[in-house]
Amino acid sequence: MDLFNVHCRHRQSQREKSAIAQLQRRLGISVSLSGPGLQIIDESEDKEFIELGSSLIGVKVSNNEQDLLTQTIKVLRDQWRKSKPSSIPLKELGPLLGDYQRLITSSVRL
Repeated sequence: MDLFNVHCRHRQSQREKSAIAQLQRRLGISVSLSGPGLQIIDESEDKEFIELGSSLIGVKVSNNEQDLLTQTIKVLRDQWRKSKPSSIPLKELGPLLGDYQRLITSSVRL
């Protein structure tokens, strides 16, 4: 990989981090990875998240079915990505917030 590509990837990464930081500021969200109050549950352990995804694909998913679990997570995130905010049912807001927190903390750790 040449130096130009490395530089471009670094700039893209910095823009993504900046966009996430800006969103956190706008929403008034503070991310402190060392704080005792921050308890992020892994997707595979989040029962409500998995049940919601399972209902979308029409198959009951368990933790030991990694391929199906990955597909379920992708389908659910794609649905939320394509949805208008006002069309997301209230019962999905808890799992959506939990997933948002997972994604934010994983991007901060990078």
